[in-house]
Amino acid sequence: MFFNLQSVVMAMLAAVLVSNVSQARKIPLDIQEKWKKVVEPYHQTCINETHIDPDAVISMLTDSRLPSERSIHCYWKCILEHLKFLVDGEFNIDLMNNQVYLITPEVSKPCIQIAFGEKEVCKRIYTFVQCGMNAAINSI
Repeated sequence: MFFNLQSVVMAMLAAVLVSNVSQARKIPLDIQEKWKKVVEPYHQTCINETHIDPDAVISMLTDSRLPSERSIHCYWKCILEHLKFLVDGEFNIDLMNNQVYLITPEVSKPCIQIAFGEKEVCKRIYTFVQCGMNAAINSI
């Protein structure tokens, strides 16, 4: 199912989900491995497309450090498009929820609402990833 949510209905929940984003936390090794397996098939392709420092992505997936740079924003757009989690600017949350460990409807729906507050598409995708990672880590 595709959602194109443009209103932020769950603003208070959203604030809770992203409130601790700036605080890097070590992501448990089992979760790191599961998330890396999802990203791995397109990692080098998206590194090449966006010219980002590979260490920035590694840091995101190991320590939950979420640098806010346009190239990292577009890296995640590239990854989500290749995984078919993003099609024509719309999130395929059913596919994400089925393929990404700890990403559930309870995580993805409010994060999508937050993301659609961003007008620029790379920033929108990054906002979703940032929110989803934070909410997933907070759920463990």
